[in-house]
Amino acid sequence: MNAFGDKMYIEYSVNNGPWVLLQPTTQQVTNWYNNNDSWDDNSGLWVQSIFKDVYSAVGGNVPLVQFRFVFTSVAFTNSDGVSVDNFEIFVPIPLSVATISVNTSVPNQLIFPGQPITFAAPINNNGINTVFNHNVTLRIDGGIVSSDPVSYTPNGLLPDSTSTHNFLNTWIAVPGFHEVCVYTDSPNGSTDLNQFDDTACVTVLVFDSVTTNQLPYCTSFESGNQWVTANSISYRNESQWEFGTPSKPNLSGARTGVKAWSTQLSNNYADKDSSGLFSSLFRVETGHCYKISFHHEFRMEYGSDGGALDYSIDYGQSWNRLDMTGTPNTLLYGASPNYTYVSELDPTDPSLKGYTGIRNDWIYAEKTFRPDANTQLIIRWRFASDYSANDEGWSIDDVCFEDLGPCSVIGVDEFAVNDFGISQNYPNPSDQNTTFEYMIPTQGQVRIVLHDMIGQVIEILTDENMAAGKHTVQYNTATLAPGLYTYTLTYEGQQITKRMIVSH
Repeated sequence: MNAFGDKMYIEYSVNNGPWVLLQPTTQQVTNWYNNNDSWDDNSGLWVQSIFKDVYSAVGGNVPLVQFRFVFTSVAFTNSDGVSVDNFEIFVPIPLSVATISVNTSVPNQLIFPGQPITFAAPINNNGINTVFNHNVTLRIDGGIVSSDPVSYTPNGLLPDSTSTHNFLNTWIAVPGFHEVCVYTDSPNGSTDLNQFDDTACVTVLVFDSVTTNQLPYCTSFESGNQWVTANSISYRNESQWEFGTPSKPNLSGARTGVKAWSTQLSNNYADKDSSGLFSSLFRVETGHCYKISFHHEFRMEYGSDGGALDYSIDYGQSWNRLDMTGTPNTLLYGASPNYTYVSELDPTDPSLKGYTGIRNDWIYAEKTFRPDANTQLIIRWRFASDYSANDEGWSIDDVCFEDLGPCSVIGVDEFAVNDFGISQNYPNPSDQNTTFEYMIPTQGQVRIVLHDMIGQVIEILTDENMAAGKHTVQYNTATLAPGLYTYTLTYEGQQITKRMIVSH
């Protein structure tokens, strides 16, 4: 509409009487009249306008009410005018509260056995009267976990307002899928007049857990507990990983039996994906070495799309890359190495590597590492793709996780290529002294720098000319703030970067 005279407004008539402007006074409205007593100018798109409590605005209990839209324009110009659609009148609900959603105390929604879980629910007053109290109940798999009286004092929960209730009782997570429902009742001690929206439900999944005395844990996915897949960034139920029998032209069938995990069983993977396949939960001990092994085959756009192994010792709050450099069937050199930097996996950290390219046959991979923590550990097979070409993806089968028992510190010998590499610091996480081991093939200048996660230099651990062979550097992390850090070894134009965790 022209901003200098064109306008539209709504009038009402009671019992065929005179037309009166429908004008809000104390009523709650949304997008109602942008210019005092009318709409004018240009909205640019469809806008929903809401006028609550029309009953009071037109004078209360009247036999007949009629509404009309009035459009007026000026003489000297014209425009597109105005459009109206989806006109609705709702009978007001005097007294009602609604459960909007069910939330947990776990920020990334990865829930593990034994975790005490607190549930919460935002409650909305969708009636027209203030609510001062009501009941809210938490049920899991049909059983009542917590039934709480809720009071809003002294002012009450106003109409169209929302308040989040945290349930008094916690739930100790057990493995499997569980239906979690929250429902409200008895607002102000009376019957809820709109019971259709009282209940909200969500399904949660608790990971299966494997304890130390159950190791070695080996699976060909033919039977037993199956793993969990989710988006590796949002942890929502959005993932390319599928369980069953792969049936693609090149990635076809399982290595053992008929079942495996694959990024889609019968189709190419999607563009711009970030999918995580999460193992069972393993209990690990300080001072023990562990070996993860598996077979896999893959077809992924070289350098852009790829997959990598990560592990977490803090229930998925942070992830550490398992560097497969120097392990069986891992090619770092040649025209098309299958383990190199993958842009979609690590767009901001070119020092990290992942599997990429083409291997149409099942190949074996293994990695020995020492988490150095008394905790529970989870391993993630993470896949990522960009917007360009796609292919058949990544298939995984025959996975084993083994406890190798007490061991000395894992050094660079196990992953150094051509006698060049740096170990994972130990212990990790660290709260005081931590140790780094590195190896260089010939005498040369060595520089090891510690950075925070925004790239600022925290400490130069060493910067000197060193003889060939293995060397050790120690550093006290007591003065560092808890969190994630990186350390980078630079030697003769080559760099290796790894991560470490500081916890106090």
